[in-house]
Amino acid sequence: MSGGLKKAAVFCLMRSGGRFLLLRRAKQPNQGKYVPPGGKIDPHEKPADALVREIREETGMIISNPTFCGVLT
Repeated sequence: MSGGLKKAAVFCLMRSGGRFLLLRRAKQPNQGKYVPPGGKIDPHEKPADALVREIREETGMIISNPTFCGVLT
């Protein structure tokens, strides 16, 4: 993996009972693979705000008060 500046992103594990919402990626990287909804954080945007925005853009769902679960590097 190459070094350099990395972009911060968020993703959301959305669960209903024992089922999870995943989206199939249409673009590279990981085209055709299933991933949780999410995306890059815009400059000066709070991570929680980015998550709410990305969920709305990708699924049409409106969420509030997301729970922080951890950091993935």
